[in-house]
Amino acid sequence: MLVRILLAAATFLVGSLIGALAAGRFLVPAGSGLAGPAIALGYGLVAGVGAAVILWVLSGRWSERFARLALLPIGGLGLLSLALVGWAYVVAHRQQSEALQEAYARLPEFEIQLRFDDAVPDRRFTVLAHDSRQQRLTVRRRDGGKCSTHIEGMDEVRLLESLRGVEGLAHRDARPCAPVGARPEFSLTFTVAEARPPATHVEIEGPVACLRSHAELRALAELLEGWGSVAVRGAGCE
Repeated sequence: MLVRILLAAATFLVGSLIGALAAGRFLVPAGSGLAGPAIALGYGLVAGVGAAVILWVLSGRWSERFARLALLPIGGLGLLSLALVGWAYVVAHRQQSEALQEAYARLPEFEIQLRFDDAVPDRRFTVLAHDSRQQRLTVRRRDGGKCSTHIEGMDEVRLLESLRGVEGLAHRDARPCAPVGARPEFSLTFTVAEARPPATHVEIEGPVACLRSHAELRALAELLEGWGSVAVRGAGCE
């Protein structure tokens, strides 16, 4: 029984590898992008299960001696398949990381500053600022202390997407936050260096309540304040 189990397991590995390679060559649609490997893997698992079931049925008719002899080449192929799958995973992971880093490097440079008036109550920060060229978010606490944290990769992508949302809001309404009183309670400014000039520049100011009344402003403020909390808890404080 143990020999049959090992034969089936080895056959599953070999069948999965061959099935995935064949699916990647003949069955995965062109232009599948990052979904292509997942599709090929799905076909490979189906092929592996099918091959293991067939081998299990056939091995039930073999003698114990013949099954043990068959285990040597089939088991060897199974171990080789396992090693190849591991190597392919490492290579694919490295290629994906390199592709992501190249994509991050092509992001437009941007600067952002969210400033709160000192008179606004219940605010942990008076200034939150980020410069993508330095990949650092800097915050100034109400007590005057200054903290910073490193931001890169997907965090910068999310921040840029949030800025694009606020840009759309400002495009629909040049003054989305009606001022209340003589002094605005907050001011938001950001600049995005576009591929073609001019750069995008947005300035919004008004009452703090406006940051919660627009989904785009709320999402941006929550991102910045969340990273501000990370900066305060970190070691980069003065």
